[in-house]
Amino acid sequence: MPRVYKRKSTRGSYGEKALQDDLQAIRNGESVRSTSKQYGVPCRTLRRHRDGKVAKPKATTLGRFQPQLNAKYEAMIVTQIQAMERALFGLTTNDSPRQIWNVDETGITTV
Repeated sequence: MPRVYKRKSTRGSYGEKALQDDLQAIRNGESVRSTSKQYGVPCRTLRRHRDGKVAKPKATTLGRFQPQLNAKYEAMIVTQIQAMERALFGLTTNDSPRQIWNVDETGITTV
């Protein structure tokens, strides 16, 4: 597996704000094709949202897996691992899954 993942497609890269702006422009009377070119959202996606065929009308996540930690705790774990590496603790990609992390509101501790 490569160290740095490089995404191979541009699917879903337009973002939720562009989708909402595009749908608002369609509601105001602009055509689907012109707003698609303006905001970069595919025409078929706009038609699907316009016609009400989408259960939750917003940008969806790609893939079936959802993150288990919120962004705050994930950032705390990353800074903890980086601090341990700077202290010459010698962490590798194989070591961190073996450690048990205790994450709560007060901070991160290793067990």
